[in-house]
Amino acid sequence: MNFGSMLMPVEGKSCRIGAGSYVLRPAGTIGIKLAREIDESASARVDLYDMSAPEDPLTDWQLRGALLLALYSLSRGRGVYVGCMGGYGRTGLFLACLVKCLGVDDPVGYVRAHYHGRAVETDEQLDYVAEFDPGLLRLAVAGARARAGWGQNKSENPYIAGGYIR
Repeated sequence: MNFGSMLMPVEGKSCRIGAGSYVLRPAGTIGIKLAREIDESASARVDLYDMSAPEDPLTDWQLRGALLLALYSLSRGRGVYVGCMGGYGRTGLFLACLVKCLGVDDPVGYVRAHYHGRAVETDEQLDYVAEFDPGLLRLAVAGARARAGWGQNKSENPYIAGGYIR
């Protein structure tokens, strides 16, 4: 486990996404804020209450837009940081949906093993991840893989080759 960042499941690349409490977001990173109660600037926000999951179409689309931003930014070698208040529940939900977009069969298990064992805290969050259908986001993943060379030899692509993305 690596609270503070998570290794992304992309073949042949060292690619990490920063994660935790949003108030700890490093300067210069793409910020994805998952906490309605935090009043800080963000590149994308998903208006979620503590211990919750998206419950309406607007919040679901906010999450999907933030996932698209994260995938695009990571494929461009940009630092991305995602967080809520504590960095476990809502952050874990986002990370699980992100790796599900990348084709991970057990996204919650992956996030708990590679980020934090407490990630995705509630039954509501577990249900959301289980029912989450990446749909068109998988097309964005295919584009990101091609653009960033995910699945190729590290030395072949300058975007993420050996980089630590926070």
